[in-house]
Amino acid sequence: MLLRLQRDGIAARDGFAVAAPTGKAAQRLVQSLRQESARLRDALPPDWAAHLDALPAGDALTVHRLLAWSPRRNAYLRGPGSPIDAGIVVVDEASMLDLHQLRALLRALRPEATLVLVGDADQLDSVGAGSVLMDLVSVLEAAGSPALARLRHSFRADSGLVRVNEAVRAGDTAALEAALAAAGDAARLHPVEDAAALSRRLRAWADGLAGDGPPPPLPADPAETAAAALRALSARQLLCALRDGAFGAEAANAAIERRLRQRWDVPAGQDWYPGRVVMVARNDYGARLFNGDLGLCLRGADGELQVWFESPDGGARAFAPAALPEHAPAFALTIHKSQGSEYAHAAVLLPPDPEHRILSRQLLYTGLSRAKQGIEVWGPRASLEAALVRAVRRSGGLVARLGEAWSLRGA
Repeated sequence: MLLRLQRDGIAARDGFAVAAPTGKAAQRLVQSLRQESARLRDALPPDWAAHLDALPAGDALTVHRLLAWSPRRNAYLRGPGSPIDAGIVVVDEASMLDLHQLRALLRALRPEATLVLVGDADQLDSVGAGSVLMDLVSVLEAAGSPALARLRHSFRADSGLVRVNEAVRAGDTAALEAALAAAGDAARLHPVEDAAALSRRLRAWADGLAGDGPPPPLPADPAETAAAALRALSARQLLCALRDGAFGAEAANAAIERRLRQRWDVPAGQDWYPGRVVMVARNDYGARLFNGDLGLCLRGADGELQVWFESPDGGARAFAPAALPEHAPAFALTIHKSQGSEYAHAAVLLPPDPEHRILSRQLLYTGLSRAKQGIEVWGPRASLEAALVRAVRRSGGLVARLGEAWSLRGA
């Protein structure tokens, strides 16, 4: 709709730019635009075709790439003197933006440009300073501004899981109990309270991943098969509140890999094997691999091991393991790392100490809302309840500044 208004003269310049804070979220955004554009061509009148053609369908842009981040200068190159060449700029997963990125983004816009921030303000905030999206929503909501639009319908989760997510978002213990009971097998609580219980859970989870054996060798024309295998990774994912420690993602990954190596007879000392899943931890602009990209190791028809990644066009491309930028195993991810992703089935591992400072409503909501069909919570009920009632609000000064600016505007 914005493109149509722009073409009709509402905005002064043409151009449409989309981005997201992480490579994975940016890739999903472009893929969604491509899929929805194809669907809308059949549903809308023919005169919409030109507007749909203007939607970006090329490489996914992170916010860093949109703003032309220069590691050498340690600064964004886009700014008032070299603005983003677009009349409409859309940033998805905006809850991950921090104050520094928001300031840089606003400085890089053309004066007449339209900025659209899309995201869930109830998710985890960025790892940087501030809670940008939550602050913007609270100010616009208090002012009754038409610039704020809340979308209530979920296209991701089944109806039973929507009730669970809504109860968590509201911090309503009774509603959560009722939603979990109503969801049946789609939502389960496993009271993992100690290392022994966690070990049993991880063993069962790894056995589910192991299946009947490792992925078979790829055919002579491998890209399509590799792309299908990459899409299948979203069937199930273990998400951890912590990264370090006995209940963290690093320990969970190590336990899962040990079991998979045992089940698949992987020789000792062999780092790479078919079925190994990794996540890129550092951007490599030359290779077009970005922080958060998932890779899957597969054996080619020639016997060589390669690590495959999704490409923006929905296909797949391969790299030699030694050519990868910094990466880590990804059978278990932190909830922070999962933002921008979705899975058919997700398990959320909470620390057994209900007083742990990591526990919060935003953390729990972010983890559970990744799932489309089924969720599991691994942890004591006390940890679940502690997370539910503990809403975190970070003070970055944005609410006060925006409120002051809004008052002056009204005056």
